[in-house]
Amino acid sequence: MVPISLIKKHIIIGIFFLLAFFQAFGQQKNDTLFNNQGLKKLVALNNWYYRNVRQYDSIKAFQAFDDLQKRATKTDDEICLAAVTFYRGQYLAIKGNNDSLGMRDMELGIKMAEHNQQTLQAAEFSHHLGYYYFIKGKYSAALSYMLKANYVFQHIGYGQIEEPGYLLYRLAFVYYHLRNYHEALKHLQTALKYPKNRTVVDIYILNTLGLSYRELYRPDSAKHYFLLAKAKAVATRDTAWMGIISGNIGNLHLKAHDYAGAFPFFEHYYKYSLISKDKACIAEAMMGLADIAVFYGHYDEALKRLKEADATYHTKPGEVQVEDYIKLGYLYNIFSRAWEGKGDAQQSLYYRKLADGVRDSIDRRVQLSNNVAIQQLLEAEQHNSEIKLLEKEKHTALLKQYFLVAATILLIIIFLLIYNRQSLKRKRDKAFLEKKEVILQAEKEKIEANLKHATAMLNSYVENLQQKTALLEQVQIKMQALQQSAVDQDEELLFLQRLNYATILTEDQWHEFRELFEKVHAGFFIKLKTAYPHLTPAETRLCALTKLQLGTKEIAAILGVNADTIKKTRQRLRKKIGIAEDIGLETVINSL
Repeated sequence: MVPISLIKKHIIIGIFFLLAFFQAFGQQKNDTLFNNQGLKKLVALNNWYYRNVRQYDSIKAFQAFDDLQKRATKTDDEICLAAVTFYRGQYLAIKGNNDSLGMRDMELGIKMAEHNQQTLQAAEFSHHLGYYYFIKGKYSAALSYMLKANYVFQHIGYGQIEEPGYLLYRLAFVYYHLRNYHEALKHLQTALKYPKNRTVVDIYILNTLGLSYRELYRPDSAKHYFLLAKAKAVATRDTAWMGIISGNIGNLHLKAHDYAGAFPFFEHYYKYSLISKDKACIAEAMMGLADIAVFYGHYDEALKRLKEADATYHTKPGEVQVEDYIKLGYLYNIFSRAWEGKGDAQQSLYYRKLADGVRDSIDRRVQLSNNVAIQQLLEAEQHNSEIKLLEKEKHTALLKQYFLVAATILLIIIFLLIYNRQSLKRKRDKAFLEKKEVILQAEKEKIEANLKHATAMLNSYVENLQQKTALLEQVQIKMQALQQSAVDQDEELLFLQRLNYATILTEDQWHEFRELFEKVHAGFFIKLKTAYPHLTPAETRLCALTKLQLGTKEIAAILGVNADTIKKTRQRLRKKIGIAEDIGLETVINSL
């Protein structure tokens, strides 16, 4: 046998390690709250409260809130601070029955999240607060908060948040109880598209779809969704929901006066309600079975079931909810019919009066409830319309912004295209000018070369004339010598031939001279002819030779006349063109 002391020692060591494990586990959970970011952090905080702290007693719960707040304050974690504020308020309101403090802290938690620009966190808190208002019967505030949250969820995308199907179901459930079945159906159908973390959420959605279609008098659609919901309940062995949905299907048959079809469903309802031990469900199942029994004339069986069901509603009238009043009225109505079937008119009348009283009370309360609910629903829908209008305005502003950006980009592109075109044009113009300049430079060089060549030719030509002039002087000297001496006629003829040879400016020579002269002094003859149109060819030649700055003797020799003739010709030319005595002929000719 193992000694008792050794067993105690091992127990103490085991307890120590167990405590250390739980402490480390708790620290790890808190580290998860602080280390995660974004959606993971919000999910971790959600799980921390709903799966753990909400189940604690008040002492342990507020200790958990205080611990988290201290760590969040120390690390300046604004998300955790907003969460602990909101969850403390929810715990105060639901578990502590302190609405004023609870709602104050929940409102504060939402404002903290909004101030921290944690849009998703603020939306989730708004959704939960809205549902709490719904439970409290404040439908306008409920729908206002939940629609505000729904707007954010839609903007972010339901696929990007935790448990989108459950959030949509709760919004649809509010619409269902406000009797806006079409809006409820819209959100329920959307909820079906998203995966669920809990199968029971699918049952909630499918069952509420069936109820909505039932209220819209579409029994086939209602039954379709009830059967889908029941299949889910059977698959998960959820006996409570198996019973509730069976009762809903049974009610469809009762509304259609199909008592035989309703019977097995109410039997299942009763059976599963006994297993789940839900008294309200047991009473409702027994009323359905009693209704069927009255139809078949089994009055004693019906009365027995009705008495058992009646025990559930031994509550003061002021504490009975509207939904329970409806069931109570149904109960008294079946009582009246059962006693009537047994022939007891007094009991039948008694329960008839009770049923009428309940019906009147229901009518008054439902009418009041409807009026308030409709007004609150209108206010909530108006708020929703305002949200949609703001969203539309925001969308329009965003479109304008996109348009301005697009227009700016387009203008930049157009500017760049124009700039690029102008740049290319400048490059082409520059290249063209450079090419043109090269061509002009080449032409200029060519012209200069031609002018240089022409000048050289003219100079050579003039030099040749001067040589001939010198030769002519020699000939004249020799002729004078011959005249003084007796020279035979043959030798004199030879000198005359040489003189003729030396005489220049025949017509061909003049044309050759003129071409060379025009190349050097372009336009001279045209200007001369324009200024003095009545000049003779001899006077024109005299002007050209004067332009070359040749002397009187040189010109006389070139033209084959004596110097006196040149002088006389010059004097005659001066008078002809009207040159003053103080102005030289060379000056006038050089100005042309």
